[in-house]
Amino acid sequence: MDATVTRSIDAVRRFFRAYLQERDPEEAAHCLCEDVRWIGIGTSGTTGEGPETFRASLREKFLAAPGPRKYELRDPRAFACGENCACVDGVLRLPATLSGGEAARLEMHFSAVCRCRGEDCLIRAIHVSAPVERRDEGGFFPASLGETTTAGMSFRSKEQAFELLKNSIPGGLIGGFMEPGFPLYFVNDNLIRHLGYGSYEEFAADIQGMVGNGIHPEDREHVNRVVSESLAVSDHYEVVYRMLAKGGSFIWVLDRGCLTTDRGRKVIVSIVIDITQQRRLQERLQRGMASLERKNAELGAFYQVVVSGIAKILDDPGYTLLYANDQFFDNLGYTREELFSLFNNESLRIMHPADAAATDKNIRELKEQGRFSVKCRFVKKNGESARIRLDGCQTSETHDGYNVIYCFYTDIEEQERRDAVYQRQQHFMSLISSSIAGGSFITRAEAGRPLAYVSDSLLSLLGYTRKEFENACDGRLTGIIHPDDRGRVTAACADPQRDYYEEEYRIRKADGNVIWALEKGRLTTDEDGERIYICILLDITDRKLRHDELVQRTRQDPLTGLYNHDYARQYIQTYLDIHQHGHASALLLFDLDNFKRVNDMHGHLEGDAALVRFAEILKKQFRSRDFLARTGGDEFIAFLQDIPSEQEAAAMADGVARRMRDSLGGEYADCGLALSVGVAFTTERTSYNLLFHAADEAMYRMKGKGRDGREFVLDRAERAFERHLLFKHAFGIILRIDLDSGQYHIRYGAHAVSSRLPSTGPYEQMLGDALLHPVLPEDKTMLREKLGLAQLRAACGRGEEVLSREYRVRRTSGEILWIESRFHFLRNEGLNLAYNVISDVTESRRQREQIHIAEIYTFTLQDTSDEIYELDMERGHYRTIRSSGEDFLPLPPEGAVEELQRAVRDGMIHPDDRERFDRFHYRARETGNGKPSRDEFHCLWRDGAYHWVSISVLPVSASGKVFLVCVMGIDDRKQLENFSSENEQLRQNKLEDERYRIIVEQSRGIVLDLDLERGVHYAPGLEKRFVCDPIAGEGPMSVLRSLEIHPDDRPLLDAFHQTLRSTATEAETTLRLKRRDGAFLWCRIAVTIRRDDEDRPTRIVGVITDVDANIRTLRQLRYQAEHDPVTGYSNLAKFKLDATRLLAARAGRKYALWHCDFRNFKYINDMYGYDVGNRLLKYWADLTAASFSPEETFARSSADNFVLLCTYRDIAEMETRFHNSVELLGHFEELASKRFRVELVGGCYLVEDDDALSLNDMLGRATMAQKSVKPLSGSRYAFYSKAMREKVIYEQEVEASMEKALRNGEFRAWLQPQIDIRNGNRLIGAEVLARWQRPGRGFVPPCDFIPLFERNGFIVQLDRYMFSQACAWLQQRIRSGKEPLNIAVNVSRLSIMQDDFLQYYSNIKERYAIPDGLLELECTESLALFDERFRELVLELQKSGFGCSLDDFGAGFSSLNVLKELPIDVLKLDMLFLRKSQDIKRERIVVSNVIAMAQQLGIRTVAEGVESAEQVEFLKAKGCNLVQGYVFARPMPEADFDALLDSLGDLAMSLARN
Repeated sequence: MDATVTRSIDAVRRFFRAYLQERDPEEAAHCLCEDVRWIGIGTSGTTGEGPETFRASLREKFLAAPGPRKYELRDPRAFACGENCACVDGVLRLPATLSGGEAARLEMHFSAVCRCRGEDCLIRAIHVSAPVERRDEGGFFPASLGETTTAGMSFRSKEQAFELLKNSIPGGLIGGFMEPGFPLYFVNDNLIRHLGYGSYEEFAADIQGMVGNGIHPEDREHVNRVVSESLAVSDHYEVVYRMLAKGGSFIWVLDRGCLTTDRGRKVIVSIVIDITQQRRLQERLQRGMASLERKNAELGAFYQVVVSGIAKILDDPGYTLLYANDQFFDNLGYTREELFSLFNNESLRIMHPADAAATDKNIRELKEQGRFSVKCRFVKKNGESARIRLDGCQTSETHDGYNVIYCFYTDIEEQERRDAVYQRQQHFMSLISSSIAGGSFITRAEAGRPLAYVSDSLLSLLGYTRKEFENACDGRLTGIIHPDDRGRVTAACADPQRDYYEEEYRIRKADGNVIWALEKGRLTTDEDGERIYICILLDITDRKLRHDELVQRTRQDPLTGLYNHDYARQYIQTYLDIHQHGHASALLLFDLDNFKRVNDMHGHLEGDAALVRFAEILKKQFRSRDFLARTGGDEFIAFLQDIPSEQEAAAMADGVARRMRDSLGGEYADCGLALSVGVAFTTERTSYNLLFHAADEAMYRMKGKGRDGREFVLDRAERAFERHLLFKHAFGIILRIDLDSGQYHIRYGAHAVSSRLPSTGPYEQMLGDALLHPVLPEDKTMLREKLGLAQLRAACGRGEEVLSREYRVRRTSGEILWIESRFHFLRNEGLNLAYNVISDVTESRRQREQIHIAEIYTFTLQDTSDEIYELDMERGHYRTIRSSGEDFLPLPPEGAVEELQRAVRDGMIHPDDRERFDRFHYRARETGNGKPSRDEFHCLWRDGAYHWVSISVLPVSASGKVFLVCVMGIDDRKQLENFSSENEQLRQNKLEDERYRIIVEQSRGIVLDLDLERGVHYAPGLEKRFVCDPIAGEGPMSVLRSLEIHPDDRPLLDAFHQTLRSTATEAETTLRLKRRDGAFLWCRIAVTIRRDDEDRPTRIVGVITDVDANIRTLRQLRYQAEHDPVTGYSNLAKFKLDATRLLAARAGRKYALWHCDFRNFKYINDMYGYDVGNRLLKYWADLTAASFSPEETFARSSADNFVLLCTYRDIAEMETRFHNSVELLGHFEELASKRFRVELVGGCYLVEDDDALSLNDMLGRATMAQKSVKPLSGSRYAFYSKAMREKVIYEQEVEASMEKALRNGEFRAWLQPQIDIRNGNRLIGAEVLARWQRPGRGFVPPCDFIPLFERNGFIVQLDRYMFSQACAWLQQRIRSGKEPLNIAVNVSRLSIMQDDFLQYYSNIKERYAIPDGLLELECTESLALFDERFRELVLELQKSGFGCSLDDFGAGFSSLNVLKELPIDVLKLDMLFLRKSQDIKRERIVVSNVIAMAQQLGIRTVAEGVESAEQVEFLKAKGCNLVQGYVFARPMPEADFDALLDSLGDLAMSLARN
């Protein structure tokens, strides 16, 4: 039994002994607490508090009746009802005399509440009641001890007694009508508070007016049965059940009630006592007893199921068997009867004859030591032998004069066989080890690859003894493999389809040195069929060093010794990635102009020598830490790290130019050798491509100026300004606007804008037409008024540096984006310029909104407002979010804003404050800075008086149209401020403390006044409401120190006390205090401290305010701001905070960042509804949360996208987690039942130990990896690799140079002949193909740029350019009088979708005067299949003189509907269709019929990709019109094509003329 319970029963026994038997008032009072409440003393039925009053009453009573009283305590019971508290109840029996003189015995019920502290256990409340049948009708009052009725008590005394009783119960009183569901009759405040409710109304609403609804559903039938059965035989009952508390939780209660009536209705009135803690102790005890019973059962079963057998034998000559378990007999195959009848229970006789004598001898010799173990063979009933290990223990027990031996028999047959196999493996591996220059080992093919064998040669190679090796490895070789290499080793042998692997890694030797090793492993099986790896390990350190030397050589230019271009790109990009937050650096490009003349005039050897000398000039000019590289034939770069300024970089470039001019320039003046230099300087975040592009542009501008004897000149201020904007806004669009002429030019990002926006032209026209096209209507007027040319000129004239506006645009997909248009003004050398940076700021606005909301929450948390209103100024509407409903005058819950403003100003604000209120109202609405506004006013309340209130206005939307208005009563603070300001005046005038006390007592809440000089304190209501038991003699400060707070808030209270001990004059904290009912409330403690001349506190005055409701509301708001509403887990903003924190404290843990989404999630929403889609997201989030540890986090970032930060040991573990997730997704019942397979696509970025990337960049790389497998089918994942990044960088470089390439004519039209095979193989036409030749870099494969241009939209400009080139060539041929040819030009789907497609191509055709019928436009089969408007477009093109052909027929989803529906002129057959087929006969049937159908439909056929004469003959036989392919000619430049035409007099071609 719990010590508190036992001591409480003893305290009650001591009390009744002193009170009734010894009649000792002193001893009886000594059993009571200082704050004891007592009921029923004396004949008057008085009640009271405190031991002194009790002691006086006892003296009076004992004088009247001094003799001892006989009594008997029966069935005293107790249970814990709180920390160090217990409730005790039972029956008190007293002798009595009836009216007729007959002796009788009176039974009374007693109950007491005891509190144990230290060595004392005292009674805090005690109550003795008369039997129920002796009470008056409707009475529920106690009787005096020794008396039989309450007739002598006054009604007031009964009320007092009843109040003391119900306030002493750890629970309360409740009543219900004896009707179905027990309608609520009454409930007292104690029970309401104990259950956590704030009011009677809240409690009644929660149980819907029915007491039965407050009982746990599983207990209701039990309660109904007990009450019904009890009331059938008496008028009272007792039952235990679970009662509903606030928030849906339940507590265990003991319900004692009786039946009475009220106005004819039966009523049950009951006392409800909280026994939750007692119940939990009982349940814990029951679980412990059940656990002991299970263990006893297990021990009992062990004796019968031990692996081999247990037996008791005698130490006699035959080792007679006394007893053995069932397993012993089962292993031998004999029954007990058979063993007795055949061997007379002599166990020595069942041993193998060859082992019996030796085993007997060994046992005799070893048993004297007490314990022994021998191996032998037993013969089973079936004649087989079994190898047994016999472990015995001789005891002091005897039987028939012999000692008893307890024996354990273990079958070691399998173990012995394994040992033999192991010995053979050791011998085998020793032979292998002696034949290789390394070592060998064997591992089991399971997780972790545990070692099964290690050769001596491997130990010798690594320098370990066997014991040292075992300690270092702990059974696995990975223990000494370099941590960075372990994942590769695990992955090498993780593929179950591979039976052989090789892997290089670093391994630690015994002396601590690390060597490079090559492991070769072969998967096989041992004699038991177990999969094992037989491995050898070779030392390849020397080879690896040589390899590293070779790697170094691959990084260097062999001629100059500088780094080469590939390594330069990698090194500079890595440096820029590490210094993402800005770092002063510069890139210098050097180009030796006319260097080809040096080679031509002086020879290549001298040219090489000149390059080496120039490299030496660079080495001498630059610092040792600067990076130098030769990037091409005569091109060099210098990358300057941590350069102070652009001027210093330019000065170093100037020094190179001067040295070069003085040396090489003079020596090779006959060749015109000169130097061009481009400088790019940045302190912004950038990339290698952008930096190189900027330097390259600077260099080509210099080339354009000419060099004849000119000094190297730095860029002008405009160029520096432009470059600064380029680096800072590299992902936007930059326009240069000449404010004087009104002309604009797109300086950067032209590829990203719509084709409707020309790259140059009048700014006003562009603003009115193209730029405003996608802008939302409500924002267009603002742009015209604020960003017109006149407004820009005015802003520049005023000296403004930046003008910015944000507006919204609608994408073709319907998505709304926020765009920022920022103008940077530059006045330089008479020019007035504006650089317009246009950027997508949707994401940054979203982040600003989240930060702004967080500021609002923080601001509101500080205010803990009583009332909150939301004002939507755009709609002119307000609504009430929270209302106190107690102090403030009532307002409608919602309505017009103007009505609210008028009602508050005219009906609530004090007349003296109304003018100031008007100014505050205007300022809060018009400030527009997004910051909160606050002021204080006198406001009329319900009590008819004016009180101080604080009104705070917080903008909560980016538009500045939605506000949050928080109103809070601040009388407390104002009065304390008044007190603080008057404190010095009171001290100087030596006013009495009572005057100051009157001021403080007017404050709401609980007032504190701690007078440290006089040693007194004043805190009315504090001890009654909160757990606070000041210790006498410790002074006033013990009031604060004794407050019981939530354990998590202890640091807050310590900090508060630290402030009190400092020299501060004010202190404040907000923490949770424990109420008397056990609940914790959030409270704010704010005090003012008065100190003496030595800064010692002399007086502390303050207020404790209940702010629980406000803080809980704001915490809920904060939760909503940080969590995703669909899944209930973190949103992206919180994920970033958590992930940053985890990565900063990773302490050696390895992390991986994942980006995952579901394939075809939109299809799920469309087909099965958004509810199913949301439940799938929640299901996935729950699965993820269940598998994540506290060191991991995840979030739903948007739609079906999730980001996850996971720890991992190796790659195999991550792959397993991914596959497990995919498998569990397949168990989502709502889709699995529909046979819909949910597929997951993920990308992973492995966070490096020294990773300097930002979290956003890491997420970007994970997304990059995910996109790499997005086009593939099924559930897929990919790990980010440098190859992905290099591909992106390459594509970015291609994108960055495509506009310039188009302007410079780098795209060329190549032509491939089309041959009429039915008319003598005559060349009658050609297809125009795009080729890109980059200066100094050669041809860019079409597969590298065509798909990219189709994605970014640049294909439209390229198509139009190639069409113009084709028309120009055809025009030239016509003008020269030569026979015109039919020219086919490709047009992409994106080009055809342009609104001006038909008009543009028709205009070009007319401009070059191309006759009808010579131009043929080729479109792909996919466009014809999926675009319903294509038929109408074909008809329009034919009317305009164009021919239309369908390209690549047979390469995609070919449909005969295309031939039936579209009036096309030419059908182009892709011969890849033939080459892929395995059945030539079937393929030729298909091709023959397609050609035949086309002929019947009047469509000409062209076979492209024809490569053999056999195919030509087949196509000719089947009636194909034209052939195009390598069999006749490859694509060729225009000049070569012209030469070909000139060489063919009759235009007839022969096969393989290419």
